[in-house]
Amino acid sequence: MIKIPVSSKEKEELVRKAGFEPVYISEPTPEDKAELERLKELFLGVPAQKALNAILTALVITGK
Repeated sequence: MIKIPVSSKEKEELVRKAGFEPVYISEPTPEDKAELERLKELFLGVPAQKALNAILTALVITGK
């Protein structure tokens, strides 16, 4: 299962509803960031990556 970093209970619930496993971390390491980019390239095309980034950014901004 893909693990998604979260920083609050609200985000944890959203990640679970989306079918992913939430993992609490304070700050992603460079290795974590590199692995996320590798996975995005593996599973998604460039347009889908941009859409996913926009969705994740909106979720972070709204706090949901």
